[in-house]
Amino acid sequence: MLFRSRDLLTLGDVLLNPQDDLSLATLLRSPLFALSENELESLCIGRKKHTSVWRALRKKAKTEEFARIALERLAGWRDVVDFERPYEFFAHILFASGGLRRFYMRLGEEIDDVINEFMDLALAHEQSEQPSLQGFLASMRVREISIKREFSAIGGIRIMTVHGAKGLEAPIVILADAATCHIKYHPKSSEGPRV
Repeated sequence: MLFRSRDLLTLGDVLLNPQDDLSLATLLRSPLFALSENELESLCIGRKKHTSVWRALRKKAKTEEFARIALERLAGWRDVVDFERPYEFFAHILFASGGLRRFYMRLGEEIDDVINEFMDLALAHEQSEQPSLQGFLASMRVREISIKREFSAIGGIRIMTVHGAKGLEAPIVILADAATCHIKYHPKSSEGPRV
């Protein structure tokens, strides 16, 4: 699965089924909405038993700015999702609605390769017999896609997992030792542990 394309797939899921609470909560924490944990908790915790997150968002939008903005954005996208093919829909999200800028703010320019591949796949799906959003989401979930990124020569520091850095070369590599613990503790001392 593409690195951050899951956020776009989740957006499609929510627009097709707004009652999917887990997908909506996940989407609201994504770069497309960037709700804080506290904002999301205020929506999800304390709801009545059969109140969906969508309904809680609509109610909270009457009193909270973050909820109003999120609801307006979602409602605007729901208005166009039924009339556009997947490529046009996601182009609208990323370019006309500022989604790409939000991804850049959170993830940086390395998202370009992923977004380009995602949009290429959306365009290719439009050549199929049934170019629906639901069909595109289903086809994306069964694909195994891998994007090789080159380490940029722009400069700066890149923090990566060992798995993500596998195969890359850099003139300087710093490995953090997170497995060793250097705590000195003397049971008879009243000071407690010292790091």
